[in-house]
Amino acid sequence: MGALTPAKYDAATVIFSTLFREVLRDTPTYYERIATEIPSSTREMRHAWLDRIPQMREWLGERVVNNLAVRLQSIENRLYEDTVSVKRIDIEDDIIGVYRPVIEELAQQAKLWPDKLVVEAMQAGTTTLAYDGQHFFDTNHPQNMDDPASPLQSNLLAAHDLAVDALEDAIQTMMSFLGADGKPLEIVPDLLVAPPQMKFRAARLLQAELIGRDIALATGHGAAADTNVLKGSLDLLVLPRLAAEPKNFYILCTRRAIKPFIFQNREAPEFTALTKPDDENVFKRDEFLYGVRARGAAACGFWPLAIKCLGTP
Repeated sequence: MGALTPAKYDAATVIFSTLFREVLRDTPTYYERIATEIPSSTREMRHAWLDRIPQMREWLGERVVNNLAVRLQSIENRLYEDTVSVKRIDIEDDIIGVYRPVIEELAQQAKLWPDKLVVEAMQAGTTTLAYDGQHFFDTNHPQNMDDPASPLQSNLLAAHDLAVDALEDAIQTMMSFLGADGKPLEIVPDLLVAPPQMKFRAARLLQAELIGRDIALATGHGAAADTNVLKGSLDLLVLPRLAAEPKNFYILCTRRAIKPFIFQNREAPEFTALTKPDDENVFKRDEFLYGVRARGAAACGFWPLAIKCLGTP
């Protein structure tokens, strides 16, 4: 039997590796909708942002050169891992099937790793700096960073409980953002991101034909039924990861060349194993180790593409 043992170890690793790849392939993610994925080949990457959006104009005479200010933002990749143990005697006794859910969960968490990083970056937007020196979600974004007297713009709206008026105001606010040259950025939101506590209220706001007595909304109690002008105006993304923010929601523009957030992919999740009998963990604990390793980072990007609405405390 002893001569067969190494083959059993190898077979178990092949089974676990195959299962890992299958689950990794089939697990859906959502970060692609709200974050621009950027491959990374170095420890740190610098990203450039423009303070205005050049527009096509009629060509009369010579070309008019846009003098664009480029704002730089540096993002450093970080190292991540997840590891599980499997008893050596379980492999020797051919009962590795009990570990199938463990490997499946390992793969799911690896695939959802970018989701986790992007949502964490979004939630931290009130305390992390954007390219203009203000917090990503802030009430004091200067329209023109080079002008001390520049008007201020806000993508952090207080006292905005999820209701008709608040949602309309957030949409109109984003569509009104101006660039450093005073011209509209022409940003149109297309996505409402909400915590699970708002799932059904948000769905009614965006899908109901009428707003009024037949729909219990913050602004609809006792009101006569009216046409719901918000119907179909935004897609809805409900994220259980936002459960700790039950009163806040986000409005995003995700259909431009860039997205509100960045996922920087240095090394995609890789399945690894320690199964040699002379490995230290096997010798000391009689356990094999299976794990995943990845490198990357997430961060906030171009602030006019996102608005955070704070509900009433």
